[in-house]
Amino acid sequence: MPWSFRPRSPTFGSKSLVDSRSSTDIIFYDAYVQLEIDNAQLRKVNTPLTGFSGEMMEPLGEVTLPLSLGSYPKRSTKIVKFFVVKAPSAYNIILGKPSLNLF
Repeated sequence: MPWSFRPRSPTFGSKSLVDSRSSTDIIFYDAYVQLEIDNAQLRKVNTPLTGFSGEMMEPLGEVTLPLSLGSYPKRSTKIVKFFVVKAPSAYNIILGKPSLNLF
């Protein structure tokens, strides 16, 4: 069952979704822009994604970012590959199986 949480980052804000059924980690374009990541880090991919309602979408690319979970002293940081998706969403990121398996 998916669950959501609010990151404790004043610049990132809003929500994240943890979905153990998702086969990818996704950062939505609006959140990607908020992070002010250099577009040179965005790598093209030829992998269509299937959305929640079965529709197919093409990601803008893939970006590798550090992701920290937990609170001190049990905070853990891992490097995660996110697909960047330009679609409306109530969430900034979706953490799927790839990142969940890292932690």
